[in-house]
Amino acid sequence: MMLVLVQQAMLQHNGTHATDFPDAEWIPTTYRPDLVPCVEVAELPHATIGIRNSRYPMGPVLIYRHDEIAAHIAYVKAGGLDHLL
Repeated sequence: MMLVLVQQAMLQHNGTHATDFPDAEWIPTTYRPDLVPCVEVAELPHATIGIRNSRYPMGPVLIYRHDEIAAHIAYVKAGGLDHLL
């Protein structure tokens, strides 16, 4: 059983198509300047979070661990990307 879980986790990587996650409940962002959703997130297997472009719902998914998302949010809140604005 453990080998199967490890194999499944290895198949889940950035660029995996959203169609590989048929049970995912994709949630659109609430910030939409043009009123067209463009980013959606979903809880995925193996304690990961998926991010996809809602304009291409069957396209690739970026996959991150919870701690990676938390670190990114903290960095943004601390002004780490303010120089890009």
